Amino acid sequence: MKFIALVGVWLALVQATGACPMCASGGPADYVKFEDSEDVVMTPGKLRRWSVTLDTRTVESSEGDEVEESHGQTQLGFSAGYRPNAKLLLLARVPYVRATLREDNEEHVNSGIGDAEIMAAFEFKRGAANWWPALTAVVKLPTGDNDVQADDSDAEFTRLEEHGQIGTGAADAMLMGHLRHAGVYRVAATLGYRFNGQNDFEYQYGSVAWLDVDANRSVYGSLWAGGVLRVRNSDRHLDNGENVEDSGGTILLLMPEAGVSIGSNLNLFVQGIVPVINHLNGTQEEKVGFSVALTQSF
Repeated sequence: MKFIALVGVWLALVQATGACPMCASGGPADYVKFEDSEDVVMTPGKLRRWSVTLDTRTVESSEGDEVEESHGQTQLGFSAGYRPNAKLLLLARVPYVRATLREDNEEHVNSGIGDAEIMAAFEFKRGAANWWPALTAVVKLPTGDNDVQADDSDAEFTRLEEHGQIGTGAADAMLMGHLRHAGVYRVAATLGYRFNGQNDFEYQYGSVAWLDVDANRSVYGSLWAGGVLRVRNSDRHLDNGENVEDSGGTILLLMPEAGVSIGSNLNLFVQGIVPVINHLNGTQEEKVGFSVALTQSF
């Protein structure tokens, strides 16, 4: 695989808690695909030090019985990556976010620059049987607006609830450990944890832990396909120190994915996000999502 694929969900996205698009465990670090070292990285004079990525991701979830609330996000993200050497990748991503909140027969749509992410990924030396570990660390900065107001000027308090905000209003930290194998099938396991900070309105998205099992292989020419099986568990959100009922829980996701080279060092990556088993708290329901990324390396 000769490129770095950057996607999320969502989730949004991924992207990371419960069924919430704002805190899904997605994000660029979640979907880093290290270049084949024997093909690109370790070949003298062929290390592609820079890459730029344009990605889009859409996720949506709902909650409530008699009166349903739904919230979703569509992001258009720009990422720039740099490899100072064959083992280290540095990356930054800035998204443009369109946040939609539907509640009590009203719809609020807001857009703007979202929360930026800064990432560092380090790949260790390959061991026996072509297995090798890697580590990824990510910091998310509260660059997105977290004080978006509702249109109703007569309301006593017009700030939209958290799911209608463009940004989370808090800094987050994420750490992931990867174990990868290159062969006919490229397989990987990732164990990750994300700590979400508290914003100025005393709201804190629940912290999250997840496990990914990823497998893919070449299909024809530069086309490859595969999928990720993800188990994700998140704590409840906290609002002024109190647990939010419709938040947190455990979910199993199936994420089919594919990629293809469509030009000189230009690559297309697509991924679906399909909930398989839901054990989310309250009345949450996570819906199908998807991500698309276009990467140019040079």
